[in-house]
Amino acid sequence: MPGLDGTIIKELNFKLALNRILADIGSDFIYAPYLNFIYTHAQEELIESLKSKLKSGKFEFTQPITINVPKKTRLTRPGSILSPLDRLLYQSLTDYISSDIESNINRETVFSHRIIHDSDKMFEDSSIAYSRYQSLIEREVSNFEFAIKTDVSAYFETINQHTLINSLRNFRIRPELLNIFESALGKWNELSSRGILQGLFPSDLLGNFYLSVLDNYLDLEDIKYCRYVDDIIVFQNSLDECYSTLVDICEKLRLLSLTLNDQKTFCIKSNLLLHQETEFDSKFNEIREELINLKYDEESFLKVNYGFQDDWDDYSEFRKDIELDHEFNVSLVENLYEVRNEAKWQRDNIIKYCVPLLLHFNSPMPLNTINEEIINEPHLTKIFARYYSTFERDNEEVTQKLESLINSDKLIYDYQYLWLFSALIYRKLATKKTITKAIKILKNKNRHEALRAICSIVIGKFGDGSQKKILRDAYSSETSTYVKASILYSTQYLTTSERNACRKAWGGHSEINLLLIRSFENFSKK
Repeated sequence: MPGLDGTIIKELNFKLALNRILADIGSDFIYAPYLNFIYTHAQEELIESLKSKLKSGKFEFTQPITINVPKKTRLTRPGSILSPLDRLLYQSLTDYISSDIESNINRETVFSHRIIHDSDKMFEDSSIAYSRYQSLIEREVSNFEFAIKTDVSAYFETINQHTLINSLRNFRIRPELLNIFESALGKWNELSSRGILQGLFPSDLLGNFYLSVLDNYLDLEDIKYCRYVDDIIVFQNSLDECYSTLVDICEKLRLLSLTLNDQKTFCIKSNLLLHQETEFDSKFNEIREELINLKYDEESFLKVNYGFQDDWDDYSEFRKDIELDHEFNVSLVENLYEVRNEAKWQRDNIIKYCVPLLLHFNSPMPLNTINEEIINEPHLTKIFARYYSTFERDNEEVTQKLESLINSDKLIYDYQYLWLFSALIYRKLATKKTITKAIKILKNKNRHEALRAICSIVIGKFGDGSQKKILRDAYSSETSTYVKASILYSTQYLTTSERNACRKAWGGHSEINLLLIRSFENFSKK
């Protein structure tokens, strides 16, 4: 890639970008503690490395790690994370243009991903945004008899990159930066002109903006609507108006290389729509009111509706919070969780809302059916793995329950194994049988590299001397940069002499390895 002028580099706020990455990693589709360690402990080195490569023209984008993430239908969608340098540049570039993008979105009707300038969180809290989205629906139901409820089929996967870049050109962004965007999107999607990565703040921003063409059409036609990412509600006074508007929406979306999801597109009575959106709201509100009365900041430990999660690592603070939370009536949450199977439309929302709360207030209730939920609802694996990672970490019965699932033949997706092994890392013990399974997965190059990377950490933390030797020996035959980095990260569990020898031998093998070594050095000085 051609070198970037120093004056342009100075305009990019890398420190803010790093803070936003740290806020974003909790919702990543892939858990990669070896990369998160770099974002936390090698910030200056990461920034300087990126600046140097951009200025010299030596920067090149690398392939992301992309895993198949199960959807509710058991079909899959791609979920990705980037290398540290790529992610820092992607975040910095989107931060740079975020004000222009935000100013071109109608915030009276579009509620997703509202920018909070200079905030590490980047966006308004999802629970607040979604609540305002629902409030508009509640208001408009009394004004319109019918509604279109729809979303875009495989939205992020089918965004036309050229159309997106051309839309960004309207902001008079420096051509050099747009060229970087275009190069990145093509490289990350294997030179395809369709799709942007899912599960990252910058992609959330760009994906939210891409549908502004449709927003503009609906605004000009004075059609009442609301949108949350690609979930779209359009209000009309008759079925004929709904059908006519639906034809126009399809036509506008085709110009963006998009189509509506046939299975999720309905023209329905507005009161039915309201019932779907607010099916169990009275119980949700009862819990929220209790939290407010006890002066809890719900969002500080709970991310709702879209399943956003907080950092897994803050266990000591979590334990302190439990000691102070004895006044909360946790039965309110347990009662809502108990009736989740009665919900026709909001079952997933109940689980995403209740499980983090039940974890926070140390309720064992999810354990009754947790393994069955993970088997039958693989798209919710991360929510339940989060519970497994933190609930009574010293409790051997809980760990045995987790291991029994890992060692069963009931799991289909590497995504499930990834999050369950990630949860195991935070437990106190692991059996030889589970470690042996981790070794087999590490050695099997047909398994996903993100899963194999996590297995290396499990082996490093829980393995005996011979098993840790297998881990060290695996490094030399490993082809994945990310798995190698994870093995290097796992040297923290080796003896001092072994650790030093491995780090000396492997530290210069890749940019990520070098940054990991700097992270270890900086961490040891604290």
